[in-house]
Amino acid sequence: MNIALHLVFFALGTMCVVAGVLFRPFWLSEWGPLTLILLAWLTVSLMMGLGGNGKPHSVLFGVACGTIVAFGLVVTLFTNFYIGLGAALVLGYFGS
Repeated sequence: MNIALHLVFFALGTMCVVAGVLFRPFWLSEWGPLTLILLAWLTVSLMMGLGGNGKPHSVLFGVACGTIVAFGLVVTLFTNFYIGLGAALVLGYFGS
């Protein structure tokens, strides 16, 4: 990836950290974890779908990686950390 994309994603990450601190009551509410999972899915899908310099853009690969991360977070939200990690690893293994 070129330097402009690195700067854009760094700025977006910094804004996410600031939003997490300023809007703490929202993140602790009922909609907070679901919004976090949606944003994580979107971010991972975009980052993995871009491919980098000289590589073709693969939207399907980005969506697959984002779905693995989002599914692991959903399972972690409803069960515990180890089961969510196991689900993400199994999906990643099957995806590869």
